[in-house]
Amino acid sequence: MWKVTDKGVIIPIKISPKAAKNAIVGWENGELKIRIAAIPEKGNANEELIHFLAKEFNVSKQQISIISGKTSRHKRISIEGWDMQKVTSYLKWQA
Repeated sequence: MWKVTDKGVIIPIKISPKAAKNAIVGWENGELKIRIAAIPEKGNANEELIHFLAKEFNVSKQQISIISGKTSRHKRISIEGWDMQKVTSYLKWQA
């Protein structure tokens, strides 16, 4: 599940590339499942993921980073500047 740090929040995600459109599907096995339209070549899916999440979470792209799993479907992302209140609000919105 997600973890709050002094710099922000870390969220485990699972992406499904080559989807019809970008979408957050929901939680599955403790990971946020996300569909990404880009293909997983030359970092395209990672770039699209960061762009999509920045828009979805209403933060700048610089606040989002992939801290592990750059070549895997299972990733851990960091959202800088987020805190427990923002995570809780987002989780309620996703429910």
